[in-house]
This record gives sequence, C-alpha cells and structure tokens, in this order.
Amino acid sequence: MIGTGATWRRLIQLVCPSAMLFLFVVNDTRSVLVAEDKSSSMNEQTFFGIEGTPVVEHPVRLSDPDLTALAQDDLVKDDMKRDPPITKLTRKDLVASVVHLKDASERDLIVIGTGPRFAGANVDPFWVIRELRDGPHVVLHAGGLGIKIKKSRSLGLYEIETSAVTMGEFHTEVYGFDGTKYVSKARM
Repeated sequence: MIGTGATWRRLIQLVCPSAMLFLFVVNDTRSVLVAEDKSSSMNEQTFFGIEGTPVVEHPVRLSDPDLTALAQDDLVKDDMKRDPPITKLTRKDLVASVVHLKDASERDLIVIGTGPRFAGANVDPFWVIRELRDGPHVVLHAGGLGIKIKKSRSLGLYEIETSAVTMGEFHTEVYGFDGTKYVSKARM
C-alpha cells in the first residue's frame, strides 16, 4: 500500500512529470493559506480545503431546514438531475462547520460536498448558509480547492475568498456581501 505523500509524489513524477508543477502549486498555496489561517485572530476555522484531513475541524450536523435551503439552490438542483437522479437531498457526502460571518451572536454555516456525488477534478462545491428571520438561506455557492473567510468586510459581513487550480494556474476570487447574497467583488 502506498501511504506517504513523498511516495505519491514520486509515483506521480514517474508516471506524469508535468503533474509535479501542479503538486507544487497546490502544496505551496495550501501552505500559505493555512499559515494565514493559523495567524487569524478568530478562534474558529477560517480556511476549508478539500485536500486537508479533516476538511472541517469541528463538523456539525446539518438540520432539516439547512438541507431544505441547500435543496433549493440551483447548483444542487442541477446535481440532483444527474444520472442516476436523486429525489431527496440527504446529509450523505455533506460536511458543515459553524462560522460567524458578522459576529458571535449569529450562526452561519460553511457546507462542503465531499463524496463521489459532489467531488470533481480538484473541485468540490462549497455553500454558505446564513440563518435569517425566515430560516436558513444559501447566500453563496462556489467550487474549488478551498474557501477562506477573510478579515475584510462588505456590508458588515466577512468577505470570502475561493481558490482553484485550472490548467496549471492558481486562481482566487473574492466575494463580498451585497445585502442579500455574496457576489464576486469583480462585479460589485
């Protein structure tokens, strides 16, 4: 059984030398983002990456209203139509963690699709759920290698940054809250 990261890197190097650049970019970027996360003044997890184990440090169970909010999201609706279609969204392959996007008095969730139903090639879906007066609502869905809660704010809520590697290039996108949902800062 191959078990160590060094063994995996050597195997990939022998099979596909061009993959080494990808591994370097992903590992180097993950190190920088994790270092930033550990220096954060917040006492909760602020970086969630699909490459880490565990994906979330303090998982929480999704409530039925949380699942209902996710099931109404367009990304989930499209996924449920795939072959074979699923008729009801379940907690399987979803992990969640409580975060506080405004302050400690509010409970928000980062939800990550992790199993075969959701996982792609170095891309997993992420959702941000906010608890509003009329129940939970998805205020952001995105995909990538990781999602980070930044220290900067838009309309009182922490901004969110996603990261991805496509065609060997590292990309980030920052989202700010527009009063209703998170939108790309490039479009604000």
